[in-house]
Amino acid sequence: MYRNKDMKNIDIDGTVKEYEPLARHTTFKIGGPARYWMEPKDEDALKEALGIARKRKLPFMVLGWGSNVLFTDKGYKGIIIRLAGPAFNKIEVKGTSVTAGAGALLARLISTSCRFGLGGVEGLAGIPGTLGGAIRMNAGNKTDVAGLVKSVRVMDKNGSIKTIGQKDLAFGYRSSNLGGYIILGATLKLKRSAKKDVAALCAEIMHKKISAQPLNKPSAGCVFKNPTGGNMSAGRLIDECGLKGTRIGGAEVSKKHANFIVTKKGATARDVLRLMAFVKLEVKKMTGVRLCEEVVVI
Repeated sequence: MYRNKDMKNIDIDGTVKEYEPLARHTTFKIGGPARYWMEPKDEDALKEALGIARKRKLPFMVLGWGSNVLFTDKGYKGIIIRLAGPAFNKIEVKGTSVTAGAGALLARLISTSCRFGLGGVEGLAGIPGTLGGAIRMNAGNKTDVAGLVKSVRVMDKNGSIKTIGQKDLAFGYRSSNLGGYIILGATLKLKRSAKKDVAALCAEIMHKKISAQPLNKPSAGCVFKNPTGGNMSAGRLIDECGLKGTRIGGAEVSKKHANFIVTKKGATARDVLRLMAFVKLEVKKMTGVRLCEEVVVI
């Protein structure tokens, strides 16, 4: 139970906070406060949270691990929901199928699959996110998560639950047809593989990422999508335009990987947005290519 002067008689099984700094919950480590922050314990509590949003006419969104997203300095005026409760973090293995909650961290999903001698998830190694976010954005390194998904369990904004089978799922480059739903969990179809082979491939992918990406600094991952219809990556385009190290306020184009913007102490979301706009303008002017954001600005 949570009560205050502005939002009385909220009865949600879970955590509720007011004016929660989103900088605490995003990999950029910046962004203003969420008017309300909720961590429902289970699906019933999630339905209650959605009911509050409808009744109060408040916008809401589900936030995973906070990567691939940039909140403005004004924050979010509605309800941010994180599926952090145990009900959303379960991982069950049956044969070569793995069923996991949307809140399960990808690192834990990979380690569990490896322990059971199941391969296929190695392409998710090093991605700092949850299964729900990975499916929503079709994340992956060499291979995307789309090729693993057997079914997805979802809830709509009215609290109705259904399971969407593989034939009704549509994935694209960093996209899916699940934007209108809250992903509750999914079943993945994996393959038998020697534990040492799964571990070795994960280690190889992680080594490459550590060598090429600024994983030790706050960032949201790749800022721009790779241009379609060509063989040039966004990072290479930005690099060849001489933009590595370009800095506006506390935001800087990474010297290690040009498609990463890293934030320094005192950085603001405005700094990042200005730097993104500058990079887009310079790349368009010098190459004719218009970059599109991969990071979601809210």
